[in-house]
Amino acid sequence: MKKLCIALLLLLIPGFAWAAGTCSVAYDRDSRTGTTTIVWSWTSDGSGDVTGTDGSICVTGTIAGVQMIPDASDTPTDGYDVTVITDVGSFDVLVGLGANMSENLDDSGNVFMPVDSDNSKPITLPANTCIHPVVDNAGDTKSGIIKMVIF
Repeated sequence: MKKLCIALLLLLIPGFAWAAGTCSVAYDRDSRTGTTTIVWSWTSDGSGDVTGTDGSICVTGTIAGVQMIPDASDTPTDGYDVTVITDVGSFDVLVGLGANMSENLDDSGNVFMPVDSDNSKPITLPANTCIHPVVDNAGDTKSGIIKMVIF
């Protein structure tokens, strides 16, 4: 009975046992330029990660650019990793360019445009592709922003 009560308690407090960090998403569509700017705000869990499909958004278009903005006060650990993956198939639309991000806001490596494997074309997301970020190795309860512009 005691084991059953503990198991039920753990199920009622999922953040305690299986923390996954937090992520929220906002977006703005500019009808004049035809671009959509997606902004994910994230905070890592105690192990430095953000997982799950929190912050999932469905979009269509070509990725024009991505910027990683580390929080000024809860700065992620230098070399943290970010992927933005499709909800179906887990394809990293950043094609690995989100690895080893700098904790320094002024680092030019934190701004990039993902391109296909032969570096010839920007990544295009088919109609209504749902994507969400995953952050690894950011440090205990660290925060940041991911901005993505799609046209």
